[in-house]
Amino acid sequence: MCLFVFSASLSNDQRFTFEKSFQEFYHGNGYLGAQVGVYVDGRLPFLRGYGHDHTLTDIRPESVMPIAGASKAFTALTVLKMVEEGQLDLGAKVFGADGILSTFEPWRADHVDRRIYDITVDNLLRHTAGWDSQRSNIYDPVLNIALLERGYKVKNIADEMDLPQPIEPDDVIRYMMSRRLDYTPGTDSVVSNLGYIILGKVITQVSGVEYSLYVKERILEPCGLMHTRIGRPRVYKREHGDMEPVFQGFGDVLPIFVDSALGWESNAADLLRLFMCMDGSGDFQLLNRTSVASLIAKPAGVPIQHHDRWIGAGFHVNLHGAIWINGEYYTDDIVFYHKGPLLRPNNGYHDIDTRGEARAWAIIMHGQTFVPIRNIIRNMMEASGTHWSTDDYFTNDIVDVSAQYQGVQRTVRFKVNEHHLTSFINAAKQLRYDIIWLNGLSYQNQTWFTVIAEKQNRSIYNDFLIEHGLTEKQLYHRKVEQEKRGYNLTFFQNYRSRSHRDKKVFVASFRRHAYNNHTKIKYGLEHFTQPYDKLLHLFVENGYYPTSQSLMYEGFDGLVSFVLEKDLDAKGQKDFKSYDDISLYRLTKIVQGNARYRRKLAYLDASDYFGKPVFSAVFIRDTKRNMVFNAELTENSMRTIIKRNEESGFLPKIIAGYTDKDKNLKYAMCLEK
Repeated sequence: MCLFVFSASLSNDQRFTFEKSFQEFYHGNGYLGAQVGVYVDGRLPFLRGYGHDHTLTDIRPESVMPIAGASKAFTALTVLKMVEEGQLDLGAKVFGADGILSTFEPWRADHVDRRIYDITVDNLLRHTAGWDSQRSNIYDPVLNIALLERGYKVKNIADEMDLPQPIEPDDVIRYMMSRRLDYTPGTDSVVSNLGYIILGKVITQVSGVEYSLYVKERILEPCGLMHTRIGRPRVYKREHGDMEPVFQGFGDVLPIFVDSALGWESNAADLLRLFMCMDGSGDFQLLNRTSVASLIAKPAGVPIQHHDRWIGAGFHVNLHGAIWINGEYYTDDIVFYHKGPLLRPNNGYHDIDTRGEARAWAIIMHGQTFVPIRNIIRNMMEASGTHWSTDDYFTNDIVDVSAQYQGVQRTVRFKVNEHHLTSFINAAKQLRYDIIWLNGLSYQNQTWFTVIAEKQNRSIYNDFLIEHGLTEKQLYHRKVEQEKRGYNLTFFQNYRSRSHRDKKVFVASFRRHAYNNHTKIKYGLEHFTQPYDKLLHLFVENGYYPTSQSLMYEGFDGLVSFVLEKDLDAKGQKDFKSYDDISLYRLTKIVQGNARYRRKLAYLDASDYFGKPVFSAVFIRDTKRNMVFNAELTENSMRTIIKRNEESGFLPKIIAGYTDKDKNLKYAMCLEK
């Protein structure tokens, strides 16, 4: 007997508290853990974690959890994006000599249901390909090994094919190609993990890129999803109680084997970022209107059991335009829900009469109860009305410390992993933070970036681009390509990338129409320090001055990469000083010396020279601004200094990370007023 608890009673002041009601539901139904996020008017006012996950680790608001069936959202959106870009046709056949997966042959050619060759990409996308686990004596072939372990009376695919466990997804597909379909493709609609595993193969075949990497490039990074990835192999505590679903309780079902159907892990914040770039409330729109219409369309030719709802492309859909993904029979409970509509007359936030209401939510549970969780949570949301906080937990992923003075807000994120930088930048753009400084450093065998951003009051998503991991040749080609699109290279830094085997690479910033017709720019990559100093002297005589001056040591040799700028309208020569070989001991003295002549720090970079930091710096005369500089800071001391100087109007301008001679991570920081 299932017990579910939900109280919709109002408090004495008639204000409904969602958190209190959710906790009643959570505890009353015996869940072991949960993560909850609520999306309101482009922000995340509610984000909580409860209990523990399958590894007995406490669930925090930022924790990453398996999302099982919600993985299909990434696969479906990738397919729709490929169709939108002309790479894929929804009507294309999947199997057979002319099919996309023509190399897939049935395990037993004498047991082929010829209808298998009628399956299209659209059939897979809308779960109309012919497989129904409830009608089949094999149930879900994707989870065959887990079902056998749990004592289900199903055929052992590995034994029948005479293969060792665990078998590969390709083998499961070949096996199922040799079995009779449960219905004619296009005549019914039943959620199928197998269909989405095959869709993952279609994505790889058409794109020429491994499935998860392609999804990351086309969906995750543009939408700013930093925590979403194919799940890591886990060994769960085997508890065969009612609260332990098959998929989560059996460690041999490796996430990589079920990637495009069940294999992703994420968190509530990332899932709701996905909705932000789907519904037009953010500054980046993932799909055009035609693709959104395709996502929510009814499957053609399928009799709809419930006239008011159906299965669209990866999501369930109803007549009101709501879309959602539920947990599945063998997985933890999950609710990934958007009230809709995704298609509206104009982009921007929803109608004024719905402002302040919850528009979407992501609920990831540890446990399974078979209660109508989707309806229960929706009722809680409706009862909550507009009583949400003004907080925005989306900023938790992009801000470590913030300072504001006279309407200008700047934020600092001390360490962004190189693998997450593109997603981080796009997440910041969605929240209208302009990146004004970034600096790469290596620490503890990883590459990190320190980022300073400034809040804007308008859309900036297309104002600038930041690319990293670029070789010298790639940087040159990207400069040429981006100039054709109207973007100018304004900043770059040479750094060592751990993900590129410690090679020297570049991070570069391109800004739309950054320079006018009265500005001339010169670029140089990896010049030895002494020849650079002579070259700089020649250009200075012609009115140029450095705006970027990155330093990288290769053994005993210092290499400088630079951007030089000349303003044709400027009168006289720019008063600046350039240094490319500053020890930590001399750094503060040089900053103080230039300050006496009203020259302020305009650029700073650090490089490692046989275990010691060496700095490159540019100072430019500025009589209007003051600065505060510290050379040997930790993250905690930077927080203190930033907040202490906030009231005086000093805001972060430049931060350069380095490791000292004792291998400790330190920072040099400049605040400006």
